[in-house]
Formats: sequence, structure tokens, C-alpha cells
Amino acid sequence: MRSIPQENHYKSTSFLMQSILHSSLTPSALGRSKVFLRAGQIAVLDARRNEVLDNSARFVQGRFRTFIARKEFVNTKNAAVALQAYCRGMPNFFGSCYDC
Repeated sequence: MRSIPQENHYKSTSFLMQSILHSSLTPSALGRSKVFLRAGQIAVLDARRNEVLDNSARFVQGRFRTFIARKEFVNTKNAAVALQAYCRGMPNFFGSCYDC
């Protein structure tokens, strides 16, 4: 069986289906509105579908975690800048900036 090209994720399902249908090792039949596959072939398709869904979920979760972490970082940075500006603006009240 041929390997699935990694650069064409959206075409991988049709590529896998064509590989299975045209393989001499795994017989299948085409009906008018259905494709008849053996149980092993269905398991291969299900495994590939689960792999694609898992990768998509990881991608979305990673982007979401990045968004949350960046938002928290920007808020912490803005708070630190505001505190530094406040300390530098009132040197007589606090004594030195290191005592803040």
C-alpha cells in the first residue's frame, strides 16, 4: 500500500479510499450508492479518521492555550509597567524604586 502524503491532509481520505479500492490485497465492491468494504478496511478508515480528528483537536487546543498564555503575559507586563511608572513618578513618597 502506498504511503499517504503529509502535505495534502484534506485529500488524504480520498487517497486512502482510492488506495483501498484499487489494492489487489483487499477486495471491495462498488454499488450504485454504497461502497462495500471488509471489516479490516473499515478499521483502517476509522483509524485514519481518528488520527485526523486528534491532530485537529491538538492544533485547536494549542492555539487556544497560546492565546490564553499570551493574554496573561500581556496583562502581567502591563501591570509591571504601570507599577514601575507609578514608583518612578513618586520618588519622594517611596524613597527609592527598590523599596517598592
